[in-house]
Amino acid sequence: MKAWNMVSMKRLAAALAAVVVTGTAFAADTYEWKGEACRNGGWWWHQCAPTNTPDGVRYDSKGLDPFITSPTFSLDTPRNTHEVVFRAKTTVGGPGELFYSRPGDRAAPQHLATSFQWIGDGEWHTYRIRPLWAGQPKIVSLRIDMPADAKVQTTFESVAIVNDAAAFPVLGTATPGGGVAFTVPPQDRTVWANVEWVGETGGLVKVHKHLHLIGDGKARRYYFDAQSCVSWNANYPWKSQRGKWQGPINLFRVLNAKTGLEVPLKDVEFCAKKPALPAELILSHTKRALELDRAGRPVDIEVGVFNVGTVAAKDVQCRVDGLPDGVKIVNAEKASRLCPLGGGDSVLHRVTVVAEKPCAFTARIAFTGGNVASAVAEVPVKIGPSLNLPRATDYIPEPKPVKTPGVDVGAFYFLDWAQTHHWLKIWRTDPARRPAAGWYSNTNPELLDWQIKWAVEHGISFYLVDWYGSGHLGYFESSLKQARFAKYIKWAIMWCNHTPPPLSDEAHWTRTIDHCIKHVFNHPQYMQVNGMPYMSIWDGGCLERDNGRGGCKRMLDKARAMARAAGYKGIYFLGQCGQSPADVKRQAAFGFDETVTYHYLGTGGKKPLSPCVHDFADVAASSYDYWKAARAAAPIDFLPNLSTGWDDRPWHDGSEVRGRTVEHFRRICRDAKRFVEETGTKRVTLAPLQEWGEGSYAEPNGEFGFGMFDAVRDTFGEKPAEGWPQNYTPADIGRGPYPVSDDDGGPAKPFADLQWR
Repeated sequence: MKAWNMVSMKRLAAALAAVVVTGTAFAADTYEWKGEACRNGGWWWHQCAPTNTPDGVRYDSKGLDPFITSPTFSLDTPRNTHEVVFRAKTTVGGPGELFYSRPGDRAAPQHLATSFQWIGDGEWHTYRIRPLWAGQPKIVSLRIDMPADAKVQTTFESVAIVNDAAAFPVLGTATPGGGVAFTVPPQDRTVWANVEWVGETGGLVKVHKHLHLIGDGKARRYYFDAQSCVSWNANYPWKSQRGKWQGPINLFRVLNAKTGLEVPLKDVEFCAKKPALPAELILSHTKRALELDRAGRPVDIEVGVFNVGTVAAKDVQCRVDGLPDGVKIVNAEKASRLCPLGGGDSVLHRVTVVAEKPCAFTARIAFTGGNVASAVAEVPVKIGPSLNLPRATDYIPEPKPVKTPGVDVGAFYFLDWAQTHHWLKIWRTDPARRPAAGWYSNTNPELLDWQIKWAVEHGISFYLVDWYGSGHLGYFESSLKQARFAKYIKWAIMWCNHTPPPLSDEAHWTRTIDHCIKHVFNHPQYMQVNGMPYMSIWDGGCLERDNGRGGCKRMLDKARAMARAAGYKGIYFLGQCGQSPADVKRQAAFGFDETVTYHYLGTGGKKPLSPCVHDFADVAASSYDYWKAARAAAPIDFLPNLSTGWDDRPWHDGSEVRGRTVEHFRRICRDAKRFVEETGTKRVTLAPLQEWGEGSYAEPNGEFGFGMFDAVRDTFGEKPAEGWPQNYTPADIGRGPYPVSDDDGGPAKPFADLQWR
């Protein structure tokens, strides 16, 4: 919810005496405001009108962000045992929030908010909210947000701050080298989970998206290692949090990262050292037959194996059944046993086969023996006919670019695929996303050459490369210097500036543009539009936020002036817009030359499958109408964006677009061509080609093969007289793999030995 409008608050100051309540301190660290003493109060209100009643003060909402703010007070020693207690009734239920302010805060900071639920039955209820503000220097005001509805009546009888240590008992004692074990009842769905705890000396400590709770219908015991937090090599807490895992713990909870709801725990045990939870294997594998596997060459049948216990899994054997005649295992000795798998570790177990001819079958892979219960994976396999291509002993054959008359086709390019734990999250969650080049590292210039070859042979002529302003383009830039096919594709920066203040202020912006002028724009393949370097900005609103009203346009104009002083004609800026017509329109006021939506994932007004799930058929059917409406709203050129889907379960487990097919994507491509022909637009862009973690990808892969790239080529490309260039993968000509080393800064894991080397 938004912070209050200070201007409107000041306008209401003269009326405050008629609002609510006088504040009376009745203990050293306790405050109370009572409704009957409202004649001389000091409460402020926003988007609601107060009325004194015999019961208290009633607030009638007048907008979508109604809240009240307390008079100033001074709570000198904030404790976690403090509660904010208020007695109130409201006519509409829904989310509410309690904020607090400290000395010097201009507004109640959003990150200090505590959420709760209003009960909208019109009856009196006592709300007890624990803000967990220990460690703050002083608390000077409260703010209570009411249901976000324009027609709500909320009445307050009293508001108090009380200190009740008995209501917040100590659960156990934490030690830096230990952790906590807990049992989760049976879950139906695998989810990311956040961990939160409250210690004696600090406020609420949060570790975001740390645990993956397995939803296979079983109750399971987990261990949170407070020192290294290595649950399946997931996200790590900040180092500053580790020192807080010490002393009495008053609260420990696990929350579903998608819904924010607390996960029920059957028991919680604080441990001075890691407990001996028995080894248990959980398997991850594709439930569909993958494309691009060929007869006559090695094919990897992959099963992700995870040990969710803390005791190492040892002496586990692997048996493979279900292979038809003519299919042989070529790594039989290695495939027949599972490497020792430490507690919390994982491995991508490979059974490599060669088929004499095309076939389809289900491989039954069973892990048995040792100190684990049996675990079985049934993996569907489809092996297509051989392409009969010769082995490329020298290098990849040169690209054969496909022309796209009348339009340049570009694509957003995500550059950070070089860390083991990133790929681990993909094949743990959705193994069908396996790239055609395998689980690769884009630090390898030959891998980048494959990406360039595939792109230009399907009509994609430029990349918009994610860049976070850290001084260089990281893996992309280092690979580009050595890539042999760099001359075939243009590229430009997409500056990802969606960062906290002040990273978009004038000082940072000036350094960013200076770096680009000196080290980026002069690259021979850097893209130009109208004779100017092309640059995309993720969020002009951040430039506005950090530089004041009109700040985005001032910063863009300053950058253009800097470029002209360096000998360029200027800079041609592409702004990223949201999906609303108003946001599309404001890109012109921000000073951009043209605008595009990074993702269109709308439904055209159709009801989604659920709040977090859309249907890709609706995205495809409504894209054209959205582009037309956006172009009509924007006084600058609007580029159509071709959605490559969305399913961010590996990264965030936030939302997904189901039912993506090549045919739906072909419809998007056809509608984009129609849009180009009707409007004269010079460029179109694909949503990310290979953002595997967010589920936005079109690059050749096991799920769709070359289908999505073929849709782009067939729609926009000019077919050469000799026919389209042949589609093939590194394995088809004996190249690759392009492995990722265990370079994420953590200790070497057994899975790295099998998976990456």
